[in-house]
Amino acid sequence: MTNHQAVWRAGAWRAALAACLGLLLATPLHAAQLSLSIRVNRTRVYLGESVQLQVRVDGTNERNLDIRFPSLQNAELELLGSQDNSSRSIQIINGQISRRVTRARTYVYQLTPRAAGRLAVGSVELEWNGQHAVSGGPVIDVVGLEQRPDIQVAIEATRQTVLVDEPFSLSLCVRVAALPAPNESVEPLHPRRPPHLQADFLQIEEIAGLQLPDLKALLEGMIIQGGDAPAFRINSYQSEGFGGFFNLGFGSPFEPQPFHFRFPVKRSEHNGAMFWEYRITLDYTARNEGDYTFGPVTFKGEIITGADERRQAVLEEVFTVGSAVTIRVVPPPEAGRPDAFIGTVGRGLQARAALDTSVCKVGDPLILTLEITGALSLSNLRPPLLDLLPTEDFRIYAEPHESETLASGKRFRYRIRPLRPGTLEFPAIPIAYFNTDQMEYVTVHTLPLPVQAHATTEIAADDNREPRHATQALTAAAKRPDGIFAAPAAGLAARGLAPTVPRVLRTLLAPPAVFLLALLLRALWRRRHAWRLHRRRRGALARARRDLRRAKRLTATDPAGAAGAGSQAVRTYFAERLLESAASSVTAADLPGLLHRHGVPRETTGPFVEVFAELEQLPFRPHAATTERVHEGLRRLETGLTTIDRRLTRPVAPRPGGSAAGVAILLLFLLPAAALARTPLPDAFTWERANQAMAGAQDAESYLAAARIYNDLVLAGGATGPLFHNLGTALLLAGDARNAEAALLRAERHLGAVPEVRTNLRLAIGARTGQPDAPLPPSRVLLAWHYQLPLHLRIWLTLAGWCLFWAGLTLRLATPPPVTHQPVPRRRTFTHLLAGLGATLFVLYGGSSAFTLLQEQHDSRFWPERTLAPAEGRVQEETP
Repeated sequence: MTNHQAVWRAGAWRAALAACLGLLLATPLHAAQLSLSIRVNRTRVYLGESVQLQVRVDGTNERNLDIRFPSLQNAELELLGSQDNSSRSIQIINGQISRRVTRARTYVYQLTPRAAGRLAVGSVELEWNGQHAVSGGPVIDVVGLEQRPDIQVAIEATRQTVLVDEPFSLSLCVRVAALPAPNESVEPLHPRRPPHLQADFLQIEEIAGLQLPDLKALLEGMIIQGGDAPAFRINSYQSEGFGGFFNLGFGSPFEPQPFHFRFPVKRSEHNGAMFWEYRITLDYTARNEGDYTFGPVTFKGEIITGADERRQAVLEEVFTVGSAVTIRVVPPPEAGRPDAFIGTVGRGLQARAALDTSVCKVGDPLILTLEITGALSLSNLRPPLLDLLPTEDFRIYAEPHESETLASGKRFRYRIRPLRPGTLEFPAIPIAYFNTDQMEYVTVHTLPLPVQAHATTEIAADDNREPRHATQALTAAAKRPDGIFAAPAAGLAARGLAPTVPRVLRTLLAPPAVFLLALLLRALWRRRHAWRLHRRRRGALARARRDLRRAKRLTATDPAGAAGAGSQAVRTYFAERLLESAASSVTAADLPGLLHRHGVPRETTGPFVEVFAELEQLPFRPHAATTERVHEGLRRLETGLTTIDRRLTRPVAPRPGGSAAGVAILLLFLLPAAALARTPLPDAFTWERANQAMAGAQDAESYLAAARIYNDLVLAGGATGPLFHNLGTALLLAGDARNAEAALLRAERHLGAVPEVRTNLRLAIGARTGQPDAPLPPSRVLLAWHYQLPLHLRIWLTLAGWCLFWAGLTLRLATPPPVTHQPVPRRRTFTHLLAGLGATLFVLYGGSSAFTLLQEQHDSRFWPERTLAPAEGRVQEETP
């Protein structure tokens, strides 16, 4: 058989298989149960208002269904449109992929009651394709209201239906009938009695899905001083003493006062009558699809209806309601919608596609990265489905395995596999969106991507059912299910949060180091005064010499003043050097006793005291103070001070926290310890080979062969949850329940209570014990805090407890100790709680992690002694 024939035959088989799958998928769609669900956007309205009635039909997405309301009376019903709500989803359970398509459509009606009271929608019925669906409708309370011809309150919208990112405007309009002549130029609102408007959409708060106007700035610009001009009160806006809500300070300093808002006003003619029209306009932009209701608006207050004979205004109390308006943000029209539509609207969509490599082998997984950017609505941007692309050369996984939101778009990553050798071209991807500038659908395409696929080892076919030139990778790629943990990225999981040995060491050492550093800083802070005095002592002699030299320069002009400055410099020196304030006024008679008390012998101080006594008296005998005499005395004082300073007892400098500082510095040097070897990950090539063997397995022997490849990764040092899960699943399918249970137990330690692991573990226990419905051990319930969490998370919780414990101790240093017979301060109580919580977490999850690590060490030690074989094979080997 030639290569072309083999390729043609393989394509025919794939086409037939696709047709069968299409029939299988189409059958349940038509047999889906038809059902109705009804909802209204408001259940209480005023007479004259309308509500939106939405009927969701599940089971079909036909556009022209005949939905009947046989019990609806005293109301008008108008169909506004419909929207397709169909969806598709993919579920992967225990390695098996299942696709689910849901057909649904929502019909939107405008319901307008004709009379006040309780309006019952009644039953809603639909017949389609031989099925009959009935659902009960809601009950709406309709409040009657007398309409007056002299006042109208309305909410007006530029558009009732908009697209995402499309702007629209909303106006609140109050029309009051103009006064008859000769008062037609007078506004019909009293300046000092402004009516009150209650409108929820005028409240300053976010509305999810809409870009709002700057309502605060708009309202601030309309505030006027009360009584200056006709105005309105809005909601509960009022001053709050000095400053008020808007920081304008118009309110009373003693009690809140409502703000007066002056609306833009003009005279206009409406329905043949003259009115004063007060109107404000708000600009919105839709960001998400949905229904947004504005209103109703209530008007309560007095209006001027005329003037009496004294030309005084005649006021009349009025209460009226303006009907609510609902804005529907809908998807683009269904007419002309391309199959490649991704749900977004906007302008300037750009699409770029790239592969992680352009050279590979047949069956190798490739990562296709697709970036979609532009001025687009991101909330409804769906990943493009690659089902529309031709699949002759590639196996394409239609759903992306990873998505990422960018600043102006999204990034999707898909997996593809080449199915034949040669120079291939991945086709251009069509992407359609609705262009809001052109108001039509626009389709853009990515560039085709070249791929060079090399052939792999050939497999001889037993018969003519498989092409002779098919490869192992091709066979695996064509048959492989999209199981969880079967992707290389899952097995080679990122280590962003892995508790590696260097990270654990740093986390263990850092909190005590911070505590010791805080202890050191506290000791330094407590001894700051002693250090300041020590610096004064050490610098006393230098400052005295400087003052004596300054006095020497003064002898040429003022000898008596120089003598006084020199004696004062000596007194200052002794006050700072001996830390005695009394020394600042010491005399020559007191100086010998002062120095003797500090260890200076009298024979040393005798000449110095004589010179000091002479200079001390010279300011009082100016005629005896000659330049030479004073200069010589100052020189002898300087020499004597140097001698006395050596004889004085040297103060010992404080050394606060010496041991603590040493330990802290040692720990800080230990933090960047040499990085230890990481736990080896499974070899990427061997991991992929094992996954392909697992995907192509058909019987117990082939599953056992795949399990042995996974086991080689375990023996090579790999210890990850996905690896043990795949190993246990392969052993379970091969019939080796005992080893499958052991592998799945190790997977549970690394992954926690993952449903896939728990399900397979329960099956393995049932196969080993011969009880298919065997439950998991009771310890999974009693020790749920241990078994529910993976090992790495328990280690991080242990380290978190360690950090909280030391954080509590560190914060305790900054809180004052409790005074006797006084309650413990709250801050100190908080530090105790923090330290206690940390100690509890550390002990609880530290013991849990240590127990798991001991189990892993034991299993790793004896794992090489395990023999992987089906149950019947093991029995035959053990039977003599």
